[in-house]
Amino acid sequence: PDLAAEAYWMSALQFEKLGDPVIAYKTLEEMLSNPKIAELPIAAAAETKRSALFEALPEGALEEAGSETAANNLEVAE
Repeated sequence: PDLAAEAYWMSALQFEKLGDPVIAYKTLEEMLSNPKIAELPIAAAAETKRSALFEALPEGALEEAGSETAANNLEVAE
């Protein structure tokens, strides 16, 4: 679970850096939905970041994005 948690965390930070806060939020949402990961120390930072991302999102942004997450977003920025 530690390695998976770190991968989720780094993925979310990269999506945020690339200007895609919706996917960053959904990545953290997916991360925290795993009970084993949710018990790890990194989960507290993930919850804080997820809350901050949520507060900054425009209204309706999550509904418009559908079900995209880091796991199924294959688009690569060049």
